[in-house]
Amino acid sequence: MELTDKEIRLLARLSRDRGLYAECKGADLDALQELGLLQWFDARSSTTPFKQDPRPLLRLHGISGRIEYAWVAAVENWRELVGPEVSAKVDAIDEFSKRRSVEPSHGE
Repeated sequence: MELTDKEIRLLARLSRDRGLYAECKGADLDALQELGLLQWFDARSSTTPFKQDPRPLLRLHGISGRIEYAWVAAVENWRELVGPEVSAKVDAIDEFSKRRSVEPSHGE
């Protein structure tokens, strides 16, 4: 499976933690959804994912504004779906993020 750098960065972010749809919406998120790499959660009870992308249903009922408050995350088996090459890139991004979060600031 081939993903752009932006899609890989978003996948890395969403594989670590759920993201609020309003904060990560866009073409990259849509591409990950089309590839079956995302799961959606109701912000009020975020333990059980929706069975499918809720956006079309909410638009149909005229309440698409509510989707801004849905959680989105990578599916549990995303590594199997993307393969070893993309998984390695995601791991590298995660490792870099971890190092940046533990390194002391130069201004201290």
